Amino acid sequence: MERVSGESWRPNGLGGLQLTLMRNGYLVMSLSEFTWRRLQGAGLLVCAAPGRPFTAREREVARRFVEQGGILIFTVGWPEAAASRRVLAELGFYVGGRGAAEGRGPEPKPFGHFKAPYYNGGDYMAYVRFHAAWSVESSDPNAQPLAYGPRDPLTGRDPTVILMRRLGRGKVVVVADSEFATNQNLENEGGQPFEGLRENADFWRWLLSYLNDQPMWIPPRPVPETPAATPGAAAPSATPPGAAPADEPPPQEQAP
Repeated sequence: MERVSGESWRPNGLGGLQLTLMRNGYLVMSLSEFTWRRLQGAGLLVCAAPGRPFTAREREVARRFVEQGGILIFTVGWPEAAASRRVLAELGFYVGGRGAAEGRGPEPKPFGHFKAPYYNGGDYMAYVRFHAAWSVESSDPNAQPLAYGPRDPLTGRDPTVILMRRLGRGKVVVVADSEFATNQNLENEGGQPFEGLRENADFWRWLLSYLNDQPMWIPPRPVPETPAATPGAAAPSATPPGAAPADEPPPQEQAP
């Protein structure tokens, strides 16, 4: 069974992503053939947990698309990474860490469901939620982390879970979570917020403005629409590690 459903409003469908992209000015189309002719004129390509490996020609097309100015976003976690492993390696990314992806190390540990800060508004933090995230690394020392996972208690490091690198005139982003763009992590069919918040819709709007080198869209202060639905919730008492200053993109960190 495919990880992502072809039916838009199933829990693992992409109806919410399509609406999110349209709200941000995109004309959303499904890609029936991964060819250069089909991609010409496109500015953004989202690959959500691909179910089959990319052919050599398709890998060439993906790289050409980015080098000529396109934005390519992969959302894929370790369990589904096999089909994307080669194309990601050629683009300089390793879901689960380079050692694990190349078969030289132990399997990575899952982070599960959590929220991570990605924007520091000074007196508030904006968070993005993950359904089941993993680490991701890059061979590019200038690759830029956009969000971090839970701190490793043994090393004290904050593993990267969203990573971006520039390639030619374009950019590649890898979100190490196969369900990141699906409805169950982004948007309900009826439009109901998650725990009273629309954090991931806000994250996508911020991300797209950042990737397109537009004036940065500032995520709003998180105020639950239905406070009664989130009993016991508490505001963070300190700035979490890895969060970006208010007027700057997230900090750069060398990949291992």
